[in-house]
Amino acid sequence: MRAYSILFLVLALIGPASAQPEGSPLQQDSRLSKPITVRWRKTSLDDALREVTRLTGVTVLPERSLVDEPVMAAFRDAPAREVLDQVAHLLHFTWARYGGTKDRPHYLLYQSARARREEAEMIAGARLAVERELQKSLDRMRRISRMSAEQLAGQAERFERDLESAFSSGFASAQDVGMRRLMDGMTAHSVSSPLGRAMLDFVDGLPAGVWDVVRREDPVVFSTQPGPGELSLPEGFEQRLRDSKPGFPFPKSLFRRFGPQAEQGIQMAEGMMQQRWGAASAFRVTIQMNLSLGEQPVGMLRISPAPTGGDEANALFGMSGLTLMGVPALDEESAAEQAERAKRLAADPFFGRKAVLKLPPLPERPVLPGMMVFGNTKAYKTAEVLPAVEEAFGVHLVADAYSRQTMNLFTPPGDKPIALYEVLDRLAGGARRWERDGAAIRLRSKTWAHDRRGEIPVRYLQRWEAIRARRGAFSLDDLAEIATALRDEQVETLILAAFEIESPNPLGYATVSTNRDVLRFYGRLIPGQRAALLRGQPIPVRSLFPYQVVLLSNLNRAQNRSMFAFMSGGKPARSPQQLAQAVLKMTTQGLPAVPRNGASGAASPPAPAAPVEAAQGPGAPARPAPAVSGGAPARVRGKTEAGGPGADQPVMLPGAGAFGGLVLFQVEFPDGQRDQYTIPLNIPAPAAPPSPR
Repeated sequence: MRAYSILFLVLALIGPASAQPEGSPLQQDSRLSKPITVRWRKTSLDDALREVTRLTGVTVLPERSLVDEPVMAAFRDAPAREVLDQVAHLLHFTWARYGGTKDRPHYLLYQSARARREEAEMIAGARLAVERELQKSLDRMRRISRMSAEQLAGQAERFERDLESAFSSGFASAQDVGMRRLMDGMTAHSVSSPLGRAMLDFVDGLPAGVWDVVRREDPVVFSTQPGPGELSLPEGFEQRLRDSKPGFPFPKSLFRRFGPQAEQGIQMAEGMMQQRWGAASAFRVTIQMNLSLGEQPVGMLRISPAPTGGDEANALFGMSGLTLMGVPALDEESAAEQAERAKRLAADPFFGRKAVLKLPPLPERPVLPGMMVFGNTKAYKTAEVLPAVEEAFGVHLVADAYSRQTMNLFTPPGDKPIALYEVLDRLAGGARRWERDGAAIRLRSKTWAHDRRGEIPVRYLQRWEAIRARRGAFSLDDLAEIATALRDEQVETLILAAFEIESPNPLGYATVSTNRDVLRFYGRLIPGQRAALLRGQPIPVRSLFPYQVVLLSNLNRAQNRSMFAFMSGGKPARSPQQLAQAVLKMTTQGLPAVPRNGASGAASPPAPAAPVEAAQGPGAPARPAPAVSGGAPARVRGKTEAGGPGADQPVMLPGAGAFGGLVLFQVEFPDGQRDQYTIPLNIPAPAAPPSPR
């Protein structure tokens, strides 16, 4: 381990505000005048600086918490000093002398205290902006609700066409349509239903004190039969709910492209929803606000009605009420201002010059049926284009390389000359800004503070992909390890990061995203507790260790804050007194039973490698933690439940692998209430049959 913790602490406390101030310590080192050429495609800062060290003989290194910061660049025959300074400017970091000798010093790149405050202030400001946008969305919903039936029908029809276009053509089409237009269409679709209208009236009648709790991102639950921590529904509202039966929450026409089976499935799901709604003895309405979805400045306000009783609430109920989005505008330029800017840049001798881009052949990309993400196989990623731009225009380029920015793809302009500013605008897309600094161009994410917190080191993903490739599927222990290794913000971007590395089964990570906190709780159980649950034995909460009780008490609250919570509906908060009376159970569906001795009936794979503790700060590398041993992992093998569909062949889901079965983790209370978490598991894909001779 590099011994510079004390030095870094001093530097962080007294460090300057800017990324790299005038009088950079690099300026006086003649060794850094050496021209170097680098081509970085999603390279960790640690690897990038190691390459500069190798090319120059000058030791340059990042502070430990920054080693996984991702960068991309294209510099040809540029002074090493320029490369290093541009990286510091781009990432808002600072260079300082560290060790070495007077004539041959070493240099450390670190984040100053002021830069960290800048980052924190950016996130705090974004949360306020998101809350304002949610209020605007609510006001807009009220205006739309006052439209005539014909106007509402027209809005809903346009929304269906926009969604169909987005699903057919990928995210680029969705951006062309416009987020505001999509949100207005969804609003019209919701408030045109009796249940949506009832939820809007419910929101308008909320007392001010409830909003104070909602703004803290804690769910507030109203019920016709309120339990501990719940509020009573307004008098007469239960009957209105009964009279407002729910429908399928999305336009049904959207699923016609998937064939008649999809339509039949939707009709069946809607019928089951309405049957359960009509038979319900009581109802619950949950209001929940999230101010940072997917670790981005995007908010969601959900008002979700559901019948109480029975097993876990159907996820469709959670989406059948009202869902509002708050998305602050990243740029406020009007169409006229954009036209004036383009005219000014076209006349600029530097930005207006034109050249032909000589791009490499397009690489093959995986395309998953029905998926929007990375569906454009005729476009490049940013890192693939930077060297061609440098060659064509003689500029140096450096950009951050967060997973969030991989959604912006570069469509080749063809053989015709194109102006430099047009190329830069295409590279930046709607998510980055670019700026010139001499002969260098920096491209920086507009939401970089959020992106840093959500970024997952590529080395993590490579390790997990290797585990899955070796075993054929993730075990329950593997999933718990992944959930424990990542911060909440990283879990929210896990699926996107898997798409970025072109995982063959990126949606297989969805299990972690939708069950992060229950997997973390399972990961903190000792081997004997895991083995007991896997054998079907209940565990009283009173027998848990104190640190496990803390995790359990925060389980519902933490799960509700996930952007994926709307898929399964919010869960009620549980008091310590309630939990003290509860028992934990784990059952399976479609998985082989675990013998009484705790060993799997099939040959168990090797125990998972030592999990890693969650990183302590943005970009910080994880620290090895003791491996959890003992108790067989819930290895998914064999067939699905006998007699069910696919009893002889596993169900293959595009992008997710072969579905194997479910693990149901349950917290049961003496009064019959139950919180249930459904964890789907995959099985190793079947081997291809031998080719006939």
